[in-house]
Amino acid sequence: MVKNAFTLMELIVTLVVLGLTFSMIPAIFAQEERSQEASQLQEALFATSSKMGQILSYPWDEATLGANLGILDGAIVLDTNGSNAMTRVVGSNRRIGHFAQSGSRKFATASTWATTTLGKELNRTDDIDDFITVDTHLIGNETTNYGYKANYIIDITITYVNDALASGSYNDANLTFDFNQTALGTTSNLKRISITARDAQVGDERSLTMTSFSANIGEASYASRRFTP
Repeated sequence: MVKNAFTLMELIVTLVVLGLTFSMIPAIFAQEERSQEASQLQEALFATSSKMGQILSYPWDEATLGANLGILDGAIVLDTNGSNAMTRVVGSNRRIGHFAQSGSRKFATASTWATTTLGKELNRTDDIDDFITVDTHLIGNETTNYGYKANYIIDITITYVNDALASGSYNDANLTFDFNQTALGTTSNLKRISITARDAQVGDERSLTMTSFSANIGEASYASRRFTP
């Protein structure tokens, strides 16, 4: 009787242990799924931020490349239909706040307008808005992911947005500015870059969007000297 009692007790303990073990399996699977989603989200974030960094490294507009100021072309500020506070001073090639120094940022001598129609010109990528794309595979194709856990497809939209202050004046010490997302039908001094990366297998259910802005302020030029041997 004692032996049978111990055998029955061992069976009960075994069943309890097995029950507890199997009850944890769904939780383990759920945690693994959450870990996979977090990992894929990190990959999408890395891919999107890398692409954003690449785009922001390019010249602000195609028109920047066509100007010849005798200085670094990137230093040019373009004429736009944006805020009056950022237009050139009448009779000058500078706006309020520009330094009257050789090689500093300024407008071209003749009016040089920002490009109205954004997108790639002559099938080449040489300025920010040339990266506008829809349904483009960023990593690879659906069978080749190049080490990524998912195949990501990106949409890149770039457009002019309102550059006027929400209130007050640019002469005020404190400014109130609204980074408006609404696209303009004309040029301004502010371009919005928005990148959406999504899992090709899941779609919008697993997607990430990153937005940044780039202003028509020109680029810094560096003093240099050339030595002739």
